[in-house]
Amino acid sequence: MSQPPLAAPAQASSDSDPPAKSSDDEGCNATEGARLLLNAGLRCTRQRLAVYAALRATTLHPTADELHRAVLPLLPRVSLATVYNTLEAFCQAGIAQKLPPSPTRGTTGTAGPGSARFDATHHNHLHLRLPESGELRDVPDRLGRLILDSIPADAIRRIERELGCRITKVQIELVAEAEAGSGAA
Repeated sequence: MSQPPLAAPAQASSDSDPPAKSSDDEGCNATEGARLLLNAGLRCTRQRLAVYAALRATTLHPTADELHRAVLPLLPRVSLATVYNTLEAFCQAGIAQKLPPSPTRGTTGTAGPGSARFDATHHNHLHLRLPESGELRDVPDRLGRLILDSIPADAIRRIERELGCRITKVQIELVAEAEAGSGAA
């Protein structure tokens, strides 16, 4: 289960292209990503489109560094700071979420080595974390549904009632160890 490098998003651009200045610029009205950015109240720029495309193209929950490397072929002058700022804007707008780094092996609730990871998947789904490698990925929906669909609705209502809240999303993280010889670590 080792993670392959992220591929650059499939968008054409060159180093000499000026950065997009507004939502009226070419390409910012024609794509699903552009519509999503605009609907989230974000200015549509070439950098944001490239980062969002790279994030949506993977289920491996990349770090900002990994996304930066993925968009460099399209945007050779984009800085790591721009990628970090873009991801923070995505999270604040609700089109991505920041996932904590892997806990240190043998402990719970404390951030260990590694960087935060990012996810653009909006529906209820499960994550699988391998703390030894830091890998975090989506469990395939067909398998995750086996667990999610078995959560009793009355249990959700009882939690809401007893804790005085409204549950809007279910996120479950499975923590695993790689099997010997699987190549997952």
